[in-house]
Amino acid sequence: MQQQKNHEYNDDEISVSDILLFLKGHIKYIVYATLIGAAFGLISFFQIGRFSATAVLMNDGSIDFVLLKRLQSELPRIAEFSNETKKEVYLTQISNDEWWKKNFKPTYAITKTDVKDFELNSKDNRIVSFTLNTNDNSEDGAREKLTNIVDFFKHNSSLVIIKDLFQRYKIDVETKASELAKNEQAALVEINYMKVKAKNLEELKGRFQQNSSVISSQFLDPKESGSKYLPINTQLIALYADMAAQNEAIERIKDEKSILAFKNKIHEKFEASLNDGTNGFVFLNNVREEVKLEIKNILGNSQEDMRKAMALKGIESEIASIQSRFKSGLSERTPIQINKNSFAKNLGMGSIIGLILGLIFSFGNQLRKKYFFELEHK
Repeated sequence: MQQQKNHEYNDDEISVSDILLFLKGHIKYIVYATLIGAAFGLISFFQIGRFSATAVLMNDGSIDFVLLKRLQSELPRIAEFSNETKKEVYLTQISNDEWWKKNFKPTYAITKTDVKDFELNSKDNRIVSFTLNTNDNSEDGAREKLTNIVDFFKHNSSLVIIKDLFQRYKIDVETKASELAKNEQAALVEINYMKVKAKNLEELKGRFQQNSSVISSQFLDPKESGSKYLPINTQLIALYADMAAQNEAIERIKDEKSILAFKNKIHEKFEASLNDGTNGFVFLNNVREEVKLEIKNILGNSQEDMRKAMALKGIESEIASIQSRFKSGLSERTPIQINKNSFAKNLGMGSIIGLILGLIFSFGNQLRKKYFFELEHK
């Protein structure tokens, strides 16, 4: 018996008999580990789902790389917030960042191989499509769950963009309003100076009404920097032209102020609902209907009414552009594909993993025995 042990621990070569002896001594650990791995394979089969669903969304320029990174960061947070009230299984899944890494895959027009083989510029790369996957224990359940996930992706991607739009409205109101008011006041002050100057020139012209040679002759305005001799009539024409230009600038400022006023109104009315889990498409429809109602209420044809209508139509155009971008720009060219997950595959993978872990444990146990044996016989 002692000789057998000495042979077991001191022989540098491993023979078939050594392997058989090793397996015989640890067979129960290996069998137990394999059975446990098979059990986990079965559990994973029923937990993950017996059916997998796959959808491919074609991206017609709706989402670029920068927006994609934002969506991967923000959509799980939106799903988590929505799940607090709706309590949906699919929302629980997609509120996990890891789900998006594993089940949401973009496909690029230019691959790394293309860049290398054809010397293409990866900076000009674009996203061609997105592939989304999910699992469920029934075929209908997998299809329904993935349909909900695709709708969530479309609706709330548009919500991220509309948040950016409203943030821009807010910044415009805060930064441009005071600047426009200042420019308008400066233009009014300049017009008043021009009116005084025009009055003086008209008086001068009237004083020499009988002497046409004086009126047509050149006249020096000593207050003008870099002044030149010009006929009085020429100065008046130039002055009235400048006044007309200032009045036009004031009208343009009023147009911009009208646009800002309606942006502020829309922002104040809908800002709160941006963060209450509202469906992105529903939110866009609500904003657009509100803008259309405002346009409908404009009945007159005055300059002010035309200014209001122009401002509102500009806002409606922005909302319509976002709607089209995510309704038509992200399209499913093929129906959702349903595949049945393999029971044998899950069972086999679990068993193999368990077998490997059992062998590793057994080998470690053998090394531990050898170490203590050598320690005792030093």
